[in-house]
Amino acid sequence: LKDGWQETGRYAYRDAQGNLKGYVVRLEKERGEGKKNDKKPLPLAWCENKKLGIKCWKSQAFDKGNKTPYGIEKLAQDLSKPVLVVEGEKTADIAQKRLPGYHVLSWIGGAGNVQLTNWEPLVGKTVVMWPDNDEAGHKAAQEFQKVISQLGAEKNIETKVGIVPLPRDLSEGWDLGDHLPKGWTNDTVVQMIQEAMPVREKILDKGEARSSDESVTLDGVGSKAKAGAFPASPDSLLSSNASFENKDLEVSSPETSSSAKSPKKLSPLMRKQEKFEKR
Repeated sequence: LKDGWQETGRYAYRDAQGNLKGYVVRLEKERGEGKKNDKKPLPLAWCENKKLGIKCWKSQAFDKGNKTPYGIEKLAQDLSKPVLVVEGEKTADIAQKRLPGYHVLSWIGGAGNVQLTNWEPLVGKTVVMWPDNDEAGHKAAQEFQKVISQLGAEKNIETKVGIVPLPRDLSEGWDLGDHLPKGWTNDTVVQMIQEAMPVREKILDKGEARSSDESVTLDGVGSKAKAGAFPASPDSLLSSNASFENKDLEVSSPETSSSAKSPKKLSPLMRKQEKFEKR
């Protein structure tokens, strides 16, 4: 990677049944002491050139429109848990460990892209949004609330989203992936979520959840998410002589490829991923 960018995380996106769709790689660059790092997401799709019979991981979108929420496969494991939505995959993973009584979800692309995700599976569910503590985060929470309410109205299913009100003295940009503020515990976080809930919901001690909501049947959900089936190293492809142009490229499913394994670190991946040239 160039210009000081480093890979700091890799997140698997799956469909409601747990099938792997692709990855989002988190890239960060230091800005200096006392400042938050710059960050940007990089999607990785398993691509195929049918003319040449070539398959590899490539830095391009694996979802085009109607994007899959990060963590949506969790809903099939326990439909009774309420849903907490946060901004960013890293934040979602950290919050999930802190709050086992919730399904913690996120979306791809940051605060400005919340409306581009398919939130339909959350219609009829108990949903709370915990925003990042900045202007973009609060705007994203309002947009998310609007999108969910519209989806519920279209299906004639009342669906409300609670937004956690954040204290005025909270640090600018703070989110649930950061260290808890002084005096906070996980119980503090749970209480704030409870108070923001738009429907009757009781959370027991230590993060266990009890819901009075009726379960919503999701399209094709019912089996637990698959634990394995990650797709294969592209290193040999990127260094081989068999290359191809973007116009010949199609996004393929890594779950159906017998040659697929999870891609390695981005150093070899980023040499010339944006464009493959014919010899």
